Amino acid sequence: MNYVFTKFELDYINENANFNDTQQEIFNRLTDKRGRQSIVQISMEMNISTATVSRIIKQVKHKIIKIL
Repeated sequence: MNYVFTKFELDYINENANFNDTQQEIFNRLTDKRGRQSIVQISMEMNISTATVSRIIKQVKHKIIKIL
């Protein structure tokens, strides 16, 4: 999935998706314009498994779909 959003879209998602702290952190890492991170990078830096990161990404996608 391509995680490129406009500033307006990012603001809307952040205000309405009701992410928990972990979901917000992962969403930010996936959409950061300075350098989007891979699942492996995120899991290493957050000290969680790649399976957990993948599961949280699915939760994030589900929340985004619900608000669109």
